[in-house]
Amino acid sequence: MKNTLLFGIIAFIVVIGSLLVACDVGGIETVGSLTITGIPAEFNGKYALAHVFLEENEYFQFIAAANLNTNGFILSGSAGLINNGSVTLKVWEQIPSYDGFILKNFNASGNAYGGIAILESANFSFNLFDDHESDIISQGYIELTFNNGVGSGAFVKY
Repeated sequence: MKNTLLFGIIAFIVVIGSLLVACDVGGIETVGSLTITGIPAEFNGKYALAHVFLEENEYFQFIAAANLNTNGFILSGSAGLINNGSVTLKVWEQIPSYDGFILKNFNASGNAYGGIAILESANFSFNLFDDHESDIISQGYIELTFNNGVGSGAFVKY
């Protein structure tokens, strides 16, 4: 009886542990980077993240932040600090799946466009299905050019 209970507990721990590892694909490194310039001085000291699409394939989405993790439909991490009207962010390819997001190294080339969100604080945690308007203090539009994962573009306020 003791052995059956012990093996049952061990099996339960193994199953839960493998589920946690399978769901959390955070901490993926990337060579992708993005520098956004022309951000108004009023946002110096605030934080930024971006969601962008390649022009030739709008289904190819990527997300830019200082650090990024994913667990199911929750994206969390830290936004980049805006300093002297610019911010440099890391970029990940964002692939939606039936049970959440998958993040991959970003190293594409081409023209892109998207949105930039300005946040009051660096740390964020967004559930895909929640409204995040209260977290965002300003938004803008960006047009970008990437070469082997390294991109740049300018901020245009909505």
